[in-house]
Amino acid sequence: PAYQNPFKKPCFLDAKTRFKELERALKGMPRVLLSDFEIKQERAVPTIESVIHFQKLYRPKTLYLVIGADCLRHLSSWTNAKELLKRVELVVFERIGYEEIQFKGHYHPLKGIDAPISSSAIRASLGV
Repeated sequence: PAYQNPFKKPCFLDAKTRFKELERALKGMPRVLLSDFEIKQERAVPTIESVIHFQKLYRPKTLYLVIGADCLRHLSSWTNAKELLKRVELVVFERIGYEEIQFKGHYHPLKGIDAPISSSAIRASLGV
């Protein structure tokens, strides 16, 4: 998890609590790696920095970056976006019923579920 998303207001849960909740949620999933790399930086970490870190650490043949379709809309504003796209295979989670994103680059679509919910809606309902 991110220490702080540079495009959003601070989360109502601190980074360490979110990490512990993710640990619980991912228990029993041996093929999923949970890292506190960004949390340890104690600052907003550009995605390209995390990608370079994990490429050096694990030397994967391919590194997949999974993002939501809403993030794809603003990808060009991310730090070193062109370099990022050279380093990863982009997987985009698309939610049914949401506007299709126009993107000129290559990505692997991941079809979502038809659920009228989002993290923004959850935060709004909690008043955060």
